[in-house]
Amino acid sequence: MRFKFSQTSVYVSGLFLLWPFLSIFFAFGNYKESWAKNVFWFFVAFFGYTMVISNSEIDANRLVADFEFYKDNVQSLDDLFDILKTQPDFFIQTYNYFITRIVENVRIYLLSLALIFGYFYSRNIWFLLDRKKGDFKLLTFFLFLLFVFVVPMWNINGFRFWTATSIFVFGIFNYFDKKQLKFLLFPLFTILIHYSFILPVAILALYLLLGKRTKSYYILYIVSFFFLSISPKFVNSSISSLNLPVSIENEISIYSSEEYVAQRQERRAGAMGWYVTLGPETAKYISLILISIVFFKYRPFLKKEKLESMFAFSLLMSSAAFLFSTVPSGSRFIAVAYLFVFATLFLVIQNRNIKINSLIRNASIVSIVLYVLLILRVGLETIGVSAIIGNPMFSFIGNVDFALIELIK
Repeated sequence: MRFKFSQTSVYVSGLFLLWPFLSIFFAFGNYKESWAKNVFWFFVAFFGYTMVISNSEIDANRLVADFEFYKDNVQSLDDLFDILKTQPDFFIQTYNYFITRIVENVRIYLLSLALIFGYFYSRNIWFLLDRKKGDFKLLTFFLFLLFVFVVPMWNINGFRFWTATSIFVFGIFNYFDKKQLKFLLFPLFTILIHYSFILPVAILALYLLLGKRTKSYYILYIVSFFFLSISPKFVNSSISSLNLPVSIENEISIYSSEEYVAQRQERRAGAMGWYVTLGPETAKYISLILISIVFFKYRPFLKKEKLESMFAFSLLMSSAAFLFSTVPSGSRFIAVAYLFVFATLFLVIQNRNIKINSLIRNASIVSIVLYVLLILRVGLETIGVSAIIGNPMFSFIGNVDFALIELIK
């Protein structure tokens, strides 16, 4: 339902200044208004400013450390060029150099990163909302929720990979929708943000070369889902033959080492227990079931909704993600693939009269709720009191550094 009494951007701007958290509900309630996506975007930026770094394991510690390092030690372009010789991610190193010329407060730095991440994150969400026909159906409401939470706003704490993800998705969404080659520049740019996006860009190049071979991609999807994976040892034994830059080779070796595998598994088990894997597994099987239903029964609807290319690419991307899922940090590419999968499923089920068996629908909804709750549990480590009840005016005076996770410990 849309809020009829909130019709102007001026009104909502005032609400945002008083209570940003409440303003996002007005933004989604009035999602067809031109200002709505920007209200959500600015809330993501506000979240970045108030983000709590509640323990030493959170990735944002690296962002803070890098900011302090650049502010204190990188004083010239020569210093920057020396760093670029050893670091593979060109964008963040260059950005850190220039932002520390004008910003001294790390909170402003985090806000600036959240503005970048939030712009593409909000546009990807509104890509679905702008193309939604009619009121939400029960299942599609939860599919939309799943799309929002696959890469939630608190992933700003892992800025490089998840910003690259949002930009990659933004470019491909618009390329498939508008058929304009300029949007392919966005996926290419992601390699400069996180070197590992060489893989998704290679998958995209393969898709552009082979075209919409939906049946072949579905077979590959099924085979990779159940039978195929690449071991970390294979990755380590292969990179030496590729003549990659030393900085990239070292990064891949670290992330695919057996020691890193053991540390990551131990840390995850200790943090939230065995059930932490249940959410991703349920999302995986939801996608399998719904993809198969659409593939066998409703493929003509994909063509009518101009979603054939998105569906085919999501199958190919998912197949590659499953192949690399056993490599540490390689499982993050499953999240990238899910964004295409759930976007396609949302639009085709929402906009066409697709009937899903009630048992499958209800099981999917329960699984999505479980997945979202687990993602929220992670988010509580970085969501502070200020993000929920604060506002920009008071936060700039003083920030309450108190993570919501403390309330349930």
